[in-house]
Amino acid sequence: VQTICLILTKSINRQQRFQREAAAAALSEFVRYRFV
Repeated sequence: VQTICLILTKSINRQQRFQREAAAAALSEFVRYRFV
């Protein structure tokens, strides 16, 4: 059970990191498009 929780936590963290990176990339694209 602990292993399953660990795997779930890791995948959730990976998803959150991916979403954060995607949001940061979209934001930088938006800023570049707006100010260039």
